Amino acid sequence: MADMVSTVGGERVHVRSLIGPNGDPHVYEPTPSDAQALKNADLAF
Repeated sequence: MADMVSTVGGERVHVRSLIGPNGDPHVYEPTPSDAQALKNADLAF
């Protein structure tokens, strides 16, 4: 998802992926910095 958003948005967007390309969303546990990033985000996918 992050790659697609980055490709479409280009230089107009800053993309931060909370789960890396080889990460497993089933075992992902958010960190306090992840929560802060979501709080400060204008948009989240």
